[in-house]
Amino acid sequence: HKEENIKNSISIGITNLDTLNPLLTKNKDVSYILKLVYKPILDISKDFKLEPSLANEYSKIDSKTYIVKLNDNIFWQDGKKFNAQDVVFTINAIKKVWQDSIYYNNVKDIQEILIIDEYTLKISLSKEVPFFEYKLVLPILPINQYNEEYELKVNIPCGTGDYAFKVISDNKITLFNGKAKTSVINIINYERNQDMYSDFTKQKLDLITTSNTEYEKYIGEIGYKGNIIQDRNFFYILLNLDNKLLKNNVVRASVNEAINRKEIINKVYKGKLLEMNFPKNNYLESKNYNPNNAEQLLINDGWSHKNNCWYKDGIKLTLTLSINGESENNIKAAEIIKQQLEELGITTEVIMLNKSNYEFNLENNDYDLILTESILCLEPDYTKYFKSESANTILYEISQIENEKIRENKIDALINLNNETVQFIGLYVDTTILLLNKNLKGDFAANWYNIFYNIDTWYSLN
Repeated sequence: HKEENIKNSISIGITNLDTLNPLLTKNKDVSYILKLVYKPILDISKDFKLEPSLANEYSKIDSKTYIVKLNDNIFWQDGKKFNAQDVVFTINAIKKVWQDSIYYNNVKDIQEILIIDEYTLKISLSKEVPFFEYKLVLPILPINQYNEEYELKVNIPCGTGDYAFKVISDNKITLFNGKAKTSVINIINYERNQDMYSDFTKQKLDLITTSNTEYEKYIGEIGYKGNIIQDRNFFYILLNLDNKLLKNNVVRASVNEAINRKEIINKVYKGKLLEMNFPKNNYLESKNYNPNNAEQLLINDGWSHKNNCWYKDGIKLTLTLSINGESENNIKAAEIIKQQLEELGITTEVIMLNKSNYEFNLENNDYDLILTESILCLEPDYTKYFKSESANTILYEISQIENEKIRENKIDALINLNNETVQFIGLYVDTTILLLNKNLKGDFAANWYNIFYNIDTWYSLN
């Protein structure tokens, strides 16, 4: 393309901009944008590996003590040098004043943070925190832009990132990076989604994001491309291992193989969710739907099939599936699962509970099967999915291993354990969809942590 065909800016639409403080925003789209301006102590790569950022390295001295070595060659965008005081300031701000920050959990167990020298910190924790290094994925603010009350004292805040704020107004923010293929990014803020959708269809915006699986209703189906990226809300079925039928590994395995995840995703979520067998970021391998094998497993285990039901030792194979009945999508998904299990011959009753009863039953193991969900985190902590001794041993080992490659092997062992013993049944994970104007070009590799890994390569054609 001739250079003059490339527009000199890229426009991104968002709704409900709340704050430009990366520690205080509750808006996912805003936090993506602020990652361009503010660097964290440690960062996360496209494939969810920890990588250096403001810190070059960290080391674990004992179960509650860490040394963090900062990069001694980083400047704030106002020209001042970044150092250890900025990190101490940021952590104290969250602990003392901004306790509603989404990062409060990252710092709540820090008992003391000592500056050893300008670029070295010693962090002491009040208790052992497995995978504490992942808590260092925390954006840092400059101490000298804030007063003693932790209030910003400048009009245009600055960060250490590749992009700097140029213009800030209620409905538009301009970011600048002189080294990028397109140096100007305009962030347009809307009060209503429909106005943003409308501007996107008129090609006034190059990119918007949505988690709404029915977005085609608003923007049609042509003139753009939709990149589906795995998000954080993981849906799965917990099985009560104390239940006399579900104590039997064969029954659990046959339930697992009778569930057709694709059918649920297509019918309930317009095909926009992703199958997910195990709650590990980027682990989108799905269990095969294999009702024939499920049937064979039961026969081999001594079950007999009469009038579309299974019997063994005079006991009929019948299960309940509990759900939070306040979610329309859960009701639809549960009906499909019931139908799939009954096609195999497992009599299934769906029990719809209100939210508080559902949470009580979940907490107290009062269910046969229960459809539930949880938020995936950065750290490889899978404790909430398992309740058996065999899993506890591996989980503990994973928490103690510092070498990433050895840890990956242990996580694989945990995945294999669940494939063999079916302690929970992974179903699918929700998604964020990047909607890209067809004139926008570049590398759009993204994940739920960051959608702008390669934004410096993007450009838009006139």
